Amino acid sequence: MKRRPAQAGKIKTAQFAADLDALCALPNVSESFAKTSTHPPLVEGEDLPDYWSRVDKGTHVIFFAHPLAYGQSLTTQNHRIPARIHTGKTTVETTLVFPPYQSLMLEIDADGKLRMLDIALQPKTPEKSLRHR
Repeated sequence: MKRRPAQAGKIKTAQFAADLDALCALPNVSESFAKTSTHPPLVEGEDLPDYWSRVDKGTHVIFFAHPLAYGQSLTTQNHRIPARIHTGKTTVETTLVFPPYQSLMLEIDADGKLRMLDIALQPKTPEKSLRHR
């Protein structure tokens, strides 16, 4: 918690200050995120695309959005991003290889074995068009 919040609303309650004090006294509440987070981030790397993750029966499933630049539509090259993925028990080093127009989904099992999932979608290749005036 970066700072103590003020009580919201027009009608204030006396219990707010006591509840806030109890919350601030918990060991996992701090002004510094580094004090409460003792583990590395799920995914480390430079220029990482947006991603989401879930854990299903001990297997981490991670979706990485294609790192398409704003306004970019035509691309012919694979995009490579080195990444380190921490799943709690294991750390997996990999290179995320994004074919043109493709996002990635991978899973890492409890033993640290990485497997790429097939989510390929082949859209039409964008064409350059002249703007009409």
